[in-house]
Amino acid sequence: MLSRPPLVFLSSLLCCALISACAATPKTQRPARPAAASHTVAVPAADDPLGQGLQASLTDRGWSLMQYDPSALADNRGYQRLSTLARYRMTLSSKRIGDCRNGDASYLYNVAVIENDGGGVIAAMTGAQCRETAIERFGDELDRKRFSPPASGPS
Repeated sequence: MLSRPPLVFLSSLLCCALISACAATPKTQRPARPAAASHTVAVPAADDPLGQGLQASLTDRGWSLMQYDPSALADNRGYQRLSTLARYRMTLSSKRIGDCRNGDASYLYNVAVIENDGGGVIAAMTGAQCRETAIERFGDELDRKRFSPPASGPS
């Protein structure tokens, strides 16, 4: 039977071996992101005036846009692959609910800008408003969060 000191020594040795094995395990690397992707927001295809206006808010602030298919992304959860093409993505669900007094369409909407790598939410808004008001609020939120493309190089 082993006495206590050798047992403590063997336990310590085993712990050190496990720690060393974990440290030696190669880390999975995120695919390289081209510099242009750091300046890009993936956006859902917009065939309605609200979506087009929200996308214009991004381009007005210097972002490049690329379209993605939200239903395909939801099916395969390819956020890491998407992150090699665009650092952020915009999500939008909206439904036209009527007209405002000035004749502008009114929408019930939920919009968010999300970082593709970690899923952090940069900006999010939900509301029921006239199209122009929703677009203005989105732009104000982007400005408040200081959401603008990096000055230069990849980030």
